[in-house]
Amino acid sequence: MTRRRGFTLIELLVVIAIIALLIGILLPALGSARRSARRAKCVSNLYQYGVLMMGYASEFNDYQSAYSWLPGNYRTEFPDLYGASEPTGFQAVDIIRRLTGRRNFPPMDDRYPQRRYTHLILMDYRGEALPDQIAACPEDKYLLDWQKDPINFEPVPIEPGGSVSWKMMWPYSSTYQAIPFIWAPDTKRRVGNQTFTTVEPAPGGHNFFNPARLPLGGRKLTEVAFPANKVAWFEFHDRHSKSPGIFFAYKEAKSSMLFFDGHAGAESTSECNEGGRPNQPNLDQPTVFQYHPDLTWEPPTQSGDAAEQVIGHYRWTKFGLKGVDYGGEEIGAPNDP
Repeated sequence: MTRRRGFTLIELLVVIAIIALLIGILLPALGSARRSARRAKCVSNLYQYGVLMMGYASEFNDYQSAYSWLPGNYRTEFPDLYGASEPTGFQAVDIIRRLTGRRNFPPMDDRYPQRRYTHLILMDYRGEALPDQIAACPEDKYLLDWQKDPINFEPVPIEPGGSVSWKMMWPYSSTYQAIPFIWAPDTKRRVGNQTFTTVEPAPGGHNFFNPARLPLGGRKLTEVAFPANKVAWFEFHDRHSKSPGIFFAYKEAKSSMLFFDGHAGAESTSECNEGGRPNQPNLDQPTVFQYHPDLTWEPPTQSGDAAEQVIGHYRWTKFGLKGVDYGGEEIGAPNDP
């Protein structure tokens, strides 16, 4: 009779060790592949933003996709969305009502929607129901969770003050922000004896702007001097390079971004021009502001302090739409200084 031979304990341990070694080798590669796939999806979202941006401009006399309602000069099917002195908040609510079916969504007339909700103009042009998944990076877990239940979403994110409407809008927000020059003038202007300013960061942090004394909107795509070198939309927090993420203005960040010629990719902030100051266009210094992560889902500062100074880079390009972010020196000419 022949005797059946089994594994010895040493052989079994060797096999287990080899399997553990292979897992140790393969897991980082699998993790890297997953991150690469999520980055590709994020870039694809912005590419779709670019298709919508170009389509909007071609259909609306080359105007940038920005809020367009003016006091006393707009139409809506909702009677309660008339009468605001600054009706762009009403325009944002009009879009949300039509694309969500939430026809009782409360009006908002206490905030400018441009900073965080300019993408709603693109979503309206796209014509899909809200919330729209192309507005969310696949690594933006908070926004993806809010999108699952936009009526009873948790946790409820709150900025200081704000109307009920503002606090209900977060599931319809976006991972990506438009640069301010899509909806605001490049620099301050002098008209007669008066000087009118454009938007700039508020002293207190990165989530607020000082209101402009110049009219908002009305920018055209043809105003962009170097479309392949100028960022249009960008991932506000780079969630792909490091967990839990990096604010775009840090040199370590590599945010996904869309350029005005329609191409999208991921570029390092360290390789970008530092930018300028829109209300001091002849001053050869960048915009400096505070990154103060006071919202629960925002990544911490690099130092771990409560706030840190950062440079504006492509958010505040020198010479605005006439300037260059990547692939060349800061060139251009300010409007009226």
